[in-house]
Amino acid sequence: MSRYFSLLLFIGLVFWSCDDENDNNDTIPPSIQILYPLDADDNTIVLTDNTIIDVEAYDNESIHRVEFYIKKSFPICFACPDTLVYTDFDAPFSFYWDIYDFECGKHTLKAIAYDSSDNSSSALNHYILDQVINIPC
Repeated sequence: MSRYFSLLLFIGLVFWSCDDENDNNDTIPPSIQILYPLDADDNTIVLTDNTIIDVEAYDNESIHRVEFYIKKSFPICFACPDTLVYTDFDAPFSFYWDIYDFECGKHTLKAIAYDSSDNSSSALNHYILDQVINIPC
């Protein structure tokens, strides 16, 4: 009888502990900030060469990933989609932006931080790509 009771107690504890792992109460989103390049006075940053975008992300638990999206700003397109260009899983979070892979002109870069519970927050900056090559923008 005591073996049976011990076995039931063990099975109950295993299920109870597994259930706790799935019970996720973290509803606090992470915080994120684009550190470099810094915002200009008019909230538009001119990039003339490739650059590293550095972000800082914090969470009360842990940061799982930071996704980087770029959207070309077209005057006739108000709902142009963001394009995922990179996902970083390790701090410090950064993205090497090869601006020569993109058309010159206005772009928006959005960084989204996700925590382990899939809560998220985003930060964005506006950039003007003005590649230093023989083709004028």
